[in-house]
Amino acid sequence: MQVFFISFREGNCESNWQRCKELHPTSIRIHGVKGISRAHMICEELAETEYYWTIDGDNWLTEKLRVREIPEADMTLFKTIDPLWDNETTLGSVKLWRKGTIVNKDMSKGDFTLNATTSRKTNQRVVSISKYNEVPFDAWKTSFRHCVKMLTCIFNHNPEYYRIDHYLSQWKNSKNSTAINSNWAYQGYLDAEEYSKIYDNNLTELNKINDYDWLENYYKSKYENN
Repeated sequence: MQVFFISFREGNCESNWQRCKELHPTSIRIHGVKGISRAHMICEELAETEYYWTIDGDNWLTEKLRVREIPEADMTLFKTIDPLWDNETTLGSVKLWRKGTIVNKDMSKGDFTLNATTSRKTNQRVVSISKYNEVPFDAWKTSFRHCVKMLTCIFNHNPEYYRIDHYLSQWKNSKNSTAINSNWAYQGYLDAEEYSKIYDNNLTELNKINDYDWLENYYKSKYENN
């Protein structure tokens, strides 16, 4: 099964890519492509195997990717470790896709993974650590994006999405974590609350959270340009 490593400007993407190549020497890197859905669709187009893996740029693989049996779902999410709490989650996790099953190919609904395929399942095996907190901006960005989704129509009007309160509580309590840059994850939660109150049902404005250039400019306008 082919392995694709999708990176943009994550602060630790180079070391994570080297780790990926160590375990999967033939893996392919998709780097600097603007648009989450576009990057994934490039993987879909390049894939030559029935199933293929995607790894986000902030993910550090803890083991070689393999499956013991062919999954029934079009997309399978594998567990990753959240660095703030050292617990298991599927947010930002490694994914196994069945080629040719992506039905929603853009960000029109605000989130790519939630809407991409008709069927999906979670595999309980932990295969990575989601190291999104190694630099302040990445910690803030990850928290801000996830919380905006959970606080607005992107997730909270979707009957298939559950455990919203659980995940929101974790981001809210990130101020109590001793992990590096946890304060920036907490600030991301606060900013998401503020942003969501203004744009709860406005998908045009909400979709800006999927534009990494916009995110960086928004962050800088609040914390670096004042």
